[in-house]
Amino acid sequence: MDEHRLASAMLDFEREQAILGKRPPLPCDGKVEKYKQPDRTQDLLYLIKDNPGIATNQLFDLVNFGHADFTMALRTLTKRGHVLVGQKGKSRIYFPMVR
Repeated sequence: MDEHRLASAMLDFEREQAILGKRPPLPCDGKVEKYKQPDRTQDLLYLIKDNPGIATNQLFDLVNFGHADFTMALRTLTKRGHVLVGQKGKSRIYFPMVR
């Protein structure tokens, strides 16, 4: 298969994935939509409520998403005041805010 056929086959595959909803639409198709990333803060908050006093590395081991999403969700929770941050040795530990 030459390079041109391979590129065409890959583009067809990516378009099929966009139709199935497994990826955002391709920019070259002119149907660019704002792709909304899932909000991971609630998942993280439930884990902190279930495991009060959990350290950052233990919390990251429990989640099933990337490091960038993880740190953004933690920052969001601390800014909103949903999570209390403490220190235990060199690590940070997280507690749910009591309301």
